[in-house]
Amino acid sequence: MSDTGEPDFSPGDVTPQTVQAADITPVITISPDDPAFQAPSIMGGVDYSGGDLPVLGQGGLSNVAGKVWNLPNTALGLAYGGAGYLAGQVSHALGGQEQAPGIQLGNNAIQFTNNPFGGVSAITIGNAEVFGNRALMGSDGQPIGAPHEEQHTYQGEQLGPLYLPSNLLGGITAEVLGGNWHAPQNWNETGPQQNPPVPWPQGDQK
Repeated sequence: MSDTGEPDFSPGDVTPQTVQAADITPVITISPDDPAFQAPSIMGGVDYSGGDLPVLGQGGLSNVAGKVWNLPNTALGLAYGGAGYLAGQVSHALGGQEQAPGIQLGNNAIQFTNNPFGGVSAITIGNAEVFGNRALMGSDGQPIGAPHEEQHTYQGEQLGPLYLPSNLLGGITAEVLGGNWHAPQNWNETGPQQNPPVPWPQGDQK
């Protein structure tokens, strides 16, 4: 004790302690109710709501590799959708179409909406989806047909430069044998038309 009655702490009374980094174990808790935990990746198309973190082959490195493999198609799709976007802006300004064209992200792609180059419904080239003026929009702001078109992006990520030849060959085959581009003979359309939609035909789905 000091003369004043206060505790007397001198340097000699303190024994230095060494704490190793290995002694500290961080604890990170992510609640399943956290919206960031539940939300799927916009461009990856991976849903983590089941509690699984992304791994190779589920939105990880293979997903990036797929997009790189699909890049030539995507570049063509962006050019096509971009040209339609400009044409749509002019058409909208002149009163040719009611809704202005838009660009957004969703369903594993860059989406062009209200686009005069989208045809009757939509056209997907690479990771670019071009939706026509008559494509219906959902309450969430996504086109109703987006889940279908998303499957074509996965086809492109698997086939790469072979995607467009496969798409054209399948479509022509379906037109000749089935009388319709989306007939069962088109292997590129059979899977996306199943419920739920998948990239390629699955025997246990309808």
